[in-house]
Amino acid sequence: MKKVLGLVVLAVLNAPGVYAAPADVTVIRATPDGITLQAPLRERRYDPNDPKAKKLPALQPRLDTSQPNESDYVYADASGMTLYSYTKDTAGKPSCDGECAKTAPAALAPAGAKVFGDWSLIAREGGARQWAYKNKPLYTSIKDKAIGQVAGAGAEWQTLAFRPTEGMKLPAGFTVEGVRSAGGQVLTDPAGKTIYVMDGNAKRKEDCNVTPCLARFIPVAAPELARAVGDFSIVTGDAAARQWAYRGQPLFTFGGDLGAGDAHGADVDGKWRPLMMVRYFMPSGAKIAYDAARGALLTTANGRTLYRQGATDHSQSSRSIPYARPGSPALGRAIGVADGCSGKCLTQFKPFRAPANAQPSGHWDIAVRADDGSRQWVYKSHALYTYVGDKKAGDFNGNDIFNIPAFDAKKPTDAVWVVGVQLGVALYWTFMAP
Repeated sequence: MKKVLGLVVLAVLNAPGVYAAPADVTVIRATPDGITLQAPLRERRYDPNDPKAKKLPALQPRLDTSQPNESDYVYADASGMTLYSYTKDTAGKPSCDGECAKTAPAALAPAGAKVFGDWSLIAREGGARQWAYKNKPLYTSIKDKAIGQVAGAGAEWQTLAFRPTEGMKLPAGFTVEGVRSAGGQVLTDPAGKTIYVMDGNAKRKEDCNVTPCLARFIPVAAPELARAVGDFSIVTGDAAARQWAYRGQPLFTFGGDLGAGDAHGADVDGKWRPLMMVRYFMPSGAKIAYDAARGALLTTANGRTLYRQGATDHSQSSRSIPYARPGSPALGRAIGVADGCSGKCLTQFKPFRAPANAQPSGHWDIAVRADDGSRQWVYKSHALYTYVGDKKAGDFNGNDIFNIPAFDAKKPTDAVWVVGVQLGVALYWTFMAP
């Protein structure tokens, strides 16, 4: 991905701020409206024998601001409170009521909630409906006081890890991986490369088994002894070659994908898309775009770059690096919304507003700003903004702008001390990677 040749090719295929992966509406969504994904808060404790610990403020334990993997996330409700299953429940029948319900309230679904896949609703007395996942009734816990806490977990109460493709039947060596530029979890071959299908034309042989198509898209070969499994079958391509297919659609990789996680072949000629198995929620006012220099990033529907804030101590920082990962959810929560950008800051950076009827889902939360009561989109715990200096789609003029906050170093609860060291020399703005 970082090779000069690869960047030249990709710059031709995808203009900055223009490319957005097409969504396959037939693919099951990762979460219903009102169900979110949260990275659990973790704690790192000081070694009492470490002489450096004595020089740090009295903040033990400290937050772990490492980057979570997709498999680290757990299901939560619309407010971000962790969801739990109860081991005493039988399939589809909640048994936590009375005194039990006072500490573990049922996770109730809003009116009009839609079910699909592993998600269902259980009727309760009074007409309320309770969320269930894989027939397990879901609850919250009064022990959790903030997003990401899992204080309610125990022998009888279990969190639900984000494993949407668990149990899926796949050919040997194939996996399902989260590909950020694709907006979901896609099928990958044994080498970790994204797998594609072509839409809109049933005559695939004429389109894809001849030059110049093969110079870009390569059939996924099926070994001689391979046999059909689940929705995967084997078709015969040009020269009687055996090729994997999914629900009858032949599978291909793209020559321009230089490594695992790349999805540069999406929509190259209007027909190709990654074979997405799980689709992440995306608000109607946002999309995933691709920039040759920065990789995948979030923009508004009209291509305006979306920004988040991070903290730096001017030492080793990951800001602005190409193909950067999203920021730490713990740090995003600590910076907050109105605390992170208010007053004069709002003359430059404008909150990415959420409509009145919008509901949070997946990695997208909605925060209510304390300064004006407006609703603002939050992605992976980072409040999102646009920059007034960006005049057209693809501009990044808000990148690397620094704010010097007036933190009180004597208050360990300030974001300046969020990881136990004084990171709050400055807050900086950077594009939001999906």
